This record gives sequence, C-alpha cells and structure tokens, in this order.
Amino acid sequence: MEAKGLKPRSREWNAVLVACAKAAETSATVEIFKKMVERGEKPTKVSYGALLSALEKGKMYDEAIRVWEHMRKVGIEPNQYSYTIMASVYVGLENFSLVENIIKEMVSTGIAPTVVTFNAIISVCSRNGLGGEAYEWFQRIKAMNIHPNEITYEIWIYGRANDGKPRRRKPVNKWEIHAEQPTDD
Repeated sequence: MEAKGLKPRSREWNAVLVACAKAAETSATVEIFKKMVERGEKPTKVSYGALLSALEKGKMYDEAIRVWEHMRKVGIEPNQYSYTIMASVYVGLENFSLVENIIKEMVSTGIAPTVVTFNAIISVCSRNGLGGEAYEWFQRIKAMNIHPNEITYEIWIYGRANDGKPRRRKPVNKWEIHAEQPTDD
C-alpha cells in the first residue's frame, strides 16, 4: 500500500496483525506492530489482542505481560479476547494463581468468561503436560455453569492421552498376579 502512495489506517494494520497472529508468525506480528506505531497509527484493542496472541503462541510470556501492562497503562481496556489470551499466558508460566486472578478480574469488570476462555486454559494445560490442571479447569467450567463443547472435550481428552503418564491397573489379588504371568505352555 505504502509503495503505491496509500497510507494504511488502523483497519488495514489490524487486518495484517490478526492474519500474522493467526498464522503464529510472532516475529512478523511484532515487526508490523512496531511499524504501525512508527507510522503514527494508534494501536487499538484489536491491535493489542493480535500482538498478545502472537506472543502467547510464540511462548514469549514475559513480553506478553509487558505488552498487557503497557496496553492498560495507555488506557486500552481489556476485552474478553485479551483476558483469555492472558489466562493462556499465565497457564504457560504455570502460575495458576494469576490465572485465577485474571478470571476474577474479568468477572469483576462485567466480562464473563466463556467456553472459549476455558478451552484456551485447558488447551495450554494439555499441550504442556499438565493433565491434572486441565482436569481441574474442566471441572470448573461445569461448576460455573458453562457448558463444555466438542472442543472442550477434544482438548481435554488429548491432554489426558498425552500426559506422559500411562497408568496400568495393579493386580488386586494373587490370582490376578499369576494370571498375568506368561506360561511356558
């Protein structure tokens, strides 16, 4: 656009940021965000959300926290999407007290966590081998009267299957022990 003499506006910058974030192109998202600011365009909730998403996907958790703090400092109020991303960031850091705090903050500001919020939390738990925590959050979703969807079950089952802790039932009595032993017959 700029090569043709056109000046991109917020909408165009955000479209590129969102596309890069969805593609998990963290470095490209960061560079585009920087260019946007350098060119005098003020970032919006969408801009910050895309940047946070890219940083979370790139496991750049400390940078995501700095962006979150800056976003709030300049007066951009978080929305459901940015709260959900930050919950995922805190799960990635395995700091579940901060996950709890972000959920409480969402509720206190009138933004209700949704199945998408819990799916994000369960998904990061599952990807990081935190099957027990994924199960706890799976139980919380039901306790908060939010109905799990197919994605919830899929990521929870995936996490349980890939927990890295296969479990084999132990024999209950001596007859089962002998039944498990191979015979020479």
